[in-house]
Amino acid sequence: MTDVQNRIGMVLSERYKLTAHVSQELLGNVYAGRDVVRNSPVLVKILHEHLGEGDARFGRFLREVRASSMVRHVNTIEMLDSGADHGLHYIVMEHFAARTLEEELAGGPLPFHRVAHIAAQIASAIGAAHQENVTHRALSPRNILLLTDSPRGDFVKVRDFGLSKLERFNDDDEGTHLTEAGVHVGNTAYMAPEYIERDRFHPKGDLYALGCLMMTMLTGQPPFTGIGAEVLGDHVASPPPRPRDRRPDVPAWLDDLVVELLAKRPEDRPGADQVVQRLEEGIGHKLEPPGLGPEVKPIASEGPAAPRKTGDDGLPTVVVALVAM
Repeated sequence: MTDVQNRIGMVLSERYKLTAHVSQELLGNVYAGRDVVRNSPVLVKILHEHLGEGDARFGRFLREVRASSMVRHVNTIEMLDSGADHGLHYIVMEHFAARTLEEELAGGPLPFHRVAHIAAQIASAIGAAHQENVTHRALSPRNILLLTDSPRGDFVKVRDFGLSKLERFNDDDEGTHLTEAGVHVGNTAYMAPEYIERDRFHPKGDLYALGCLMMTMLTGQPPFTGIGAEVLGDHVASPPPRPRDRRPDVPAWLDDLVVELLAKRPEDRPGADQVVQRLEEGIGHKLEPPGLGPEVKPIASEGPAAPRKTGDDGLPTVVVALVAM
């Protein structure tokens, strides 16, 4: 049996029992699990063993994940706990009944009102992160979740802020470079030009990715298709197609917003708050926050609330998070 299979049934820190392997990702494995103290389902992400404390990247990812613990918003997944046991570093996250936007788009483009509501919630989550000087930098349909038990339509959760970037650095950081070994983080179909061209990420790179997501939701395809260097070159140099070029019935205001989000220069893109405002103006009413009405909660739990481990600065002691690639 593989190490992945051998871990099924393992209990981490006498609390988190691994019940099933969900996926293998770039930096580790994701498991469905159960908090045996609260008797509630959780997701547990375990770092690949070769990326432990002896790896130079471990400290950097630790700082980045601590940044993600600062982002608390109704449209983000909360990290509940973290630790190390059996020689494994892990984090524990909320577990919702949800499908990914990628799965939803398998059925084709979405109606305009759904695109507006989903995009507004993503923009709201991005805005909250940016207020904490945190950028996501890897947005794609795979890390946008749509809760399946929401009583009020589409309820978005943005996940994988674990590879987000804290733009406030310690003295030993070199700047805003995003790669340790020449490998860009993220899906090339949603990657901002400045990231590709200069290997440096601007917060409005998240808004560029949102524009790509909106194009995909409206038309079924991201702005640029193809493979490898061709797509990267298009992001940098090719004018973005308008949604109406592919779907003529897209409203003009929505078409214009997507094109503005896909501007080559970060300073030419609207900010997250502006995006929400434009979406509200376009559909003619204020977008109701998804948390209003009957509350959508993580999959049912029983028992006392879980204590949160904190460090000397009062922040949750998060060890590492793994991004879905």
